[in-house]
Amino acid sequence: MNLPPRSRRLLGTLLVLLAAPALHAAPGQVFPPLTETELASIEAGLPEKATAAPIQPRRVLIFFRTEGFVHASIPAGRQALQRLGEKTGAYASVASDDMAMFEPDTLKTFDAVVFLNSTGLRFENPAHRQALLDFVRSGKGVAGLHAATDNFPTWPEGQALMGGVFHGHPWNAKDLSAVKNDEPAHVVNAGFCGQGFWIREEIYQMRAPYSRDALRVLLSLDMSKPENARPAKDIKRTDNDFGISWIRNEGKGRVFYTSLGHNSDVFFVPSILRHVLDGLQFALGDLAADATPSAQLKPAPKPALAPAAKTTVQELTPKPPATAALPEESSLRATLTDATAADTALWVALDQVHRLGVTGLVPEVEKLATRPGFVDRAATVLGALRKSAAKDALLRLSKTVPEGGRSPLLQALGAYPSPDVIKRLGELAAAANPADADAARETLASFGNKEALAALVALPASPEATRAIIHATSLIATRDRGAAKTAVEHLQRILAEPALAPASRVEALASLATLDRAPALAAADALFTDPDRRVRQAAATLLASDPTPARVDALARRWNELPADVRVAFLAASARPGTLPLVRLAIAGDEPLVYEAGVRAAQRIDNLDTLLSLLPRLSQKGRTRELAQWALANAKTPELSARLRAAATEAAPPAPLPVLLTLLADRFDREALSLVVTSCASETDELRAAAFGALATLTAPGDLPAVLALAPQTKKSADRRDWRKALFKAAALHPSGTEATALLIGRHDSADANERPVLIGALTLVRAPEATAALDQMLASPEAESRKAVIRALSAARGQESLGLLMKVAAASTPEDERILALRGAIETVPILEGLNASVRINHFRKLWPLTFRQDEKDAILAAVRQIKDQSASKFIEEFAPADPKPDSKPVT
Repeated sequence: MNLPPRSRRLLGTLLVLLAAPALHAAPGQVFPPLTETELASIEAGLPEKATAAPIQPRRVLIFFRTEGFVHASIPAGRQALQRLGEKTGAYASVASDDMAMFEPDTLKTFDAVVFLNSTGLRFENPAHRQALLDFVRSGKGVAGLHAATDNFPTWPEGQALMGGVFHGHPWNAKDLSAVKNDEPAHVVNAGFCGQGFWIREEIYQMRAPYSRDALRVLLSLDMSKPENARPAKDIKRTDNDFGISWIRNEGKGRVFYTSLGHNSDVFFVPSILRHVLDGLQFALGDLAADATPSAQLKPAPKPALAPAAKTTVQELTPKPPATAALPEESSLRATLTDATAADTALWVALDQVHRLGVTGLVPEVEKLATRPGFVDRAATVLGALRKSAAKDALLRLSKTVPEGGRSPLLQALGAYPSPDVIKRLGELAAAANPADADAARETLASFGNKEALAALVALPASPEATRAIIHATSLIATRDRGAAKTAVEHLQRILAEPALAPASRVEALASLATLDRAPALAAADALFTDPDRRVRQAAATLLASDPTPARVDALARRWNELPADVRVAFLAASARPGTLPLVRLAIAGDEPLVYEAGVRAAQRIDNLDTLLSLLPRLSQKGRTRELAQWALANAKTPELSARLRAAATEAAPPAPLPVLLTLLADRFDREALSLVVTSCASETDELRAAAFGALATLTAPGDLPAVLALAPQTKKSADRRDWRKALFKAAALHPSGTEATALLIGRHDSADANERPVLIGALTLVRAPEATAALDQMLASPEAESRKAVIRALSAARGQESLGLLMKVAAASTPEDERILALRGAIETVPILEGLNASVRINHFRKLWPLTFRQDEKDAILAAVRQIKDQSASKFIEEFAPADPKPDSKPVT
């Protein structure tokens, strides 16, 4: 339901009354502007060009809404993401914290969404949830930075989308942490030059669904370093695996995540900005990258641990003032040729050569590459220069640097797909040294062209060569379509090899599908019953994308004979009406996993008759009913609500009436309100409880008279709880504050002692002078318990009008216990009132200070003032905080 801002604020107050108070950052957070130095630091770290040219113009949504903790690094991250796209031409971007961006028609105008330090997002609108899932599964991308894994607390599918869920940060923002490069040769890790590194940054630990069985983990904590050790009480994981960056596939789309981004200076580091850009280009579909889960890689890639020198990437990143001039070529040459220069000075100089693109320093960089510990950084610079002189230097170094240490050079040669480079890489790919051979094969594969493919095919047969050929063919689809026919022939030959490893067979099938779907589908038909589960599932997923009537009919005839994992994989990829016969078979079956996959497919396809076939499942218990109810609640077809209402009025409903009422409320079907109101009078506890629960959900502006009239129907505590929720919502949203006050006062005068406090609480939500006057009059009641009930309601309301009344009671000559109660409520209200600046809050506390009775109240005021970062707060503390507390005094915390 879309509500105006005022109504949303009232509902926020309502939630305070219904639950324990919690502090959340409101959307629309205003951040201070970045300084010139910060802007210059971000600009200096940007790569000159994107790793991959966009296949088509791209548009990215940078979404930074916070409904929880607000990260101060959001402005730096937003600037970095926007400039990454602008400078390299990789994408255009829109930055927003407005949930309206996830309206389906708006969202589909983007190619990827980046969740930038968003926190606590609930995505309560089912249309927004489905829009995001449809968005990525249809072939688009999602990326997440840092707190993107701290969202969707009530939406498991949303949590699963990012690949992991935040579970604390034993490694804090100022801690020195060692980072392991799990895959030095992976294209998304190219910015790290094949190395691990050190960083000062807040590092998360993750809980399920994080697993290397489902994610291609690219960076993780280097737990071989003692600096990363933490007390056992702080560690929740039992496998010592703390992933930092990863990629994964979701349907036809792609997901990239990194937990880096808590500290603003992370967005100044060139290697991290390159990593983020490459990850985002993968999510967009422009940068081809292998997302096979890490656990399936045989053999596993050899990781690069953090170096012995504990210099952080932030320290290695130059931080000149925004107005400082970059060093001239002569100055850089002097540093690079200085035999006495410290390593740190040389690293800084290499980075400046990299960013300036000083081609005249190629000889100096080449010489420096032979210095111990510098081959990787020098190779990165030579690769980034994109000049023939730099290419020739890399080729010379590939012959002079000792075997086993050439990997960074061979990776840097990936910037030069020329015949002489391909020839040299072919020689090294057949060399005896495994590290050099692996790097040469990976670089050849990354070219994705006919000449590189020929060089790989010419290598002696081996599992490693086969994997490289498959990788090369996967890139040919976007880089060299003229070589597609040759690539298809090689893939068909590879798939026909009986001894081919299952993981390679899966990759080959996926590559073939990108090049030519007809032979890929034929291969999938043959692999549908392969002995290996991964192969079967890959084949099923591919076949589901082309549900011809003949194929569906053939599958239906042997449906129950197929392995369950094949059926689940097929259904998980089903998004077309052509698969409905198989979806209905799954829904009618009794195998839990197959049934669940069928239900989820039914919800995606959104066919009315298929969804209605789930109604009998609502009579069952447990997971079976839960899934059916979820699918029916989230289905988008508009006719479904009318059919559900009709079913609820039948003499013998096809599903339990309490479940149908809950379902109609989940769909926010306002036309069901009359049925809900009638059911609130039921003598059956279960039906009545469901009706009041639905009432709390469906209540909208104008419903206050109807909700008040239902008070006598509450018989159980659950009825009264949900009626209270509905009443508070109706009072807050009522169009006329004057009318709402009259209705509540009229009911209050005839209500019993149990109902009156609830009515008073509802009255505090009405923003009208009449409501404030009525509450003030109630505070003059001769009955002490009535006065206390009003004070408690005002304390819970947390509003400006409530604060005024509480301060009035605290200053009046009323009984001491009532003044203390009002004083405590006022003290708790001041810090969380909306729209007050620091000086106004301090002024309120100055008025409350002389009204305090005990040290407890003084301590509470001092604790609240200490949270205000303002000069007026400092003066307050100096004036009122005791300089030398007595030994028996309670210290201010």
